[in-house]
Amino acid sequence: MTTDAHADRPAGAYVEHHGVEALVRPEPGPTERAPVGNTALWTGVLAGPITFMLLLETNYVLEEWACRVGYWWPMHVVAAVATAIAVLSLLLAWRNWVAAGREWPTDAGGSVERARFMGALGVLTSFGFVLVMIAQWIPVMILGPCQHS
Repeated sequence: MTTDAHADRPAGAYVEHHGVEALVRPEPGPTERAPVGNTALWTGVLAGPITFMLLLETNYVLEEWACRVGYWWPMHVVAAVATAIAVLSLLLAWRNWVAAGREWPTDAGGSVERARFMGALGVLTSFGFVLVMIAQWIPVMILGPCQHS
């Protein structure tokens, strides 16, 4: 019966040179390249919610001023610009998801699956925030800034 003297050693090839034994690790396999950059992925996920928060705060600040001076158009401009930014975020997230393979993410892991997940998450969150921004814009169109409860 033979025993392996190197059974408890880490994987790799052992070579001996001038009486010194050294571990030579195998070359790593090819790395998986991400189909989409991190900046594009994070922009697709976060631009919609951040734009909504900015719209909410800007309308809060503009409401009293618009009522006092009688100009409603700045509130409409802010809502239109914010909605356009959220739509662009939705389109960017869609492009990210398509570039990652246009499939729902699985639990396999890796940079492609991460890009698919973040692309799909960006599409869903951006779409939701576009709807919320439009819903928030409707009362500004119908009621105006001077009508309080």
